[in-house]
Amino acid sequence: MNKRNDYFPMQESLLCEDYVVATYLLKVPKSDSSLKHAIEIAIDQTTGTWTPVPEETEEVKIGHRARTIEVHEISNTDSEDYKSCIIKIAFPHINFGPSLAMLFSTVIGNNSSMGYIKLIDLTFPEKYVKNFKGCKFGVEGIRDILKIYDRPLLCNMIKPCTGIPPETGAKLAYKAAVGGADMIKDDELLADTEFSHIQERVSYFIKELKKADEIKGEKTLYMLNITDSPDKMVEHALRAIDAGANALMINYLTVGFDAVRMISENKNIQVPILGHCTMSGALSAAAYQGIDISLLLGKIPRMMGLDSVLVYTPGGRFLLEEDKYVQIVNELLQKFYDLKQVFPLPGGSIHPGTVEYLVNLTGKDCIISAGGGIHGHPYGPTAGAKAMRQAIELAMTDPSKRGEKEKEFKEFQVAIETWGKKTV
Repeated sequence: MNKRNDYFPMQESLLCEDYVVATYLLKVPKSDSSLKHAIEIAIDQTTGTWTPVPEETEEVKIGHRARTIEVHEISNTDSEDYKSCIIKIAFPHINFGPSLAMLFSTVIGNNSSMGYIKLIDLTFPEKYVKNFKGCKFGVEGIRDILKIYDRPLLCNMIKPCTGIPPETGAKLAYKAAVGGADMIKDDELLADTEFSHIQERVSYFIKELKKADEIKGEKTLYMLNITDSPDKMVEHALRAIDAGANALMINYLTVGFDAVRMISENKNIQVPILGHCTMSGALSAAAYQGIDISLLLGKIPRMMGLDSVLVYTPGGRFLLEEDKYVQIVNELLQKFYDLKQVFPLPGGSIHPGTVEYLVNLTGKDCIISAGGGIHGHPYGPTAGAKAMRQAIELAMTDPSKRGEKEKEFKEFQVAIETWGKKTV
């Protein structure tokens, strides 16, 4: 084979609108050719296999073969036997079409079992992304629903995570909402179970939140966890909406990318959808295997049609570096062809003392979420929600004018005494 012409073209020689470009981090034996490994992956994940076959004709190769377009070896001092490299492979999207399941089967399918290889990015042409509708609401739509435009939103996760009946959870939701939570969400661990049927949850929660809305003069969204088998998720969603549900939540990595699109693109489901990123660590944490977490939490959820995505807080108990957090937020909020902006929802170990840090890092277009940081407040969940709202107000206030406000915010002061304050 002619590696120079057939398998290793420069990207500019391709019609880029016809290709999705995958970037990988590889570790290969020092004695091996990095280019050889890259070409084998490109062939194996498109037209060929481990040995030549008769029907892999020139016509098939020209129309459907992936091309290795970049190979960069990088210094690697952690092993005497291996070297690291960055490779880019252009995959013709005619092969997999507008299916995220088939896209990932192609770019990180069998090759994920070929050794040390990690998918670190996907670059999409506009021609391909036009197949995806994106979210119905996103940042602008959710703000319009709540009539809140000038500050981060506040979400509360009901704690305990699971094991409590719907009426108990609803009473906790009421207390948090009265204190100022703009959204209440189910925990990702709360399923449709014997002790907490979805229909009962909707009934109890909506009733309590309507009472809270009348008292506080603000609207509250309730994000009901409908995670289940795909057929049941549709049923859960439609029945919940009929019962008054005004938002939904899905553990999108455990149910599958295209299963989420089945919900988000359903014309009868006209409420915001939060995506919870549970299981992302299992798919992304290994240095040389899996998928980079920025893809799992950034571009791909946006293409799926999620209106908000939970992103782990940097420095919390979930291991996410600050730089990677910023990258994910950028992928959710920056221009991505015609797809709407998606609300990042930082979560995990958040309390009033972390809010200023998060707002400075993220900007006002985020949904600050707290579970224990509200329900664990010494004065109870209503005071906990008030403390979070006070923290948001302080974060949005000119530093020279914060002093007097801090003295007035008693719930905030108690929270800081309890949990401390993260250095900005």
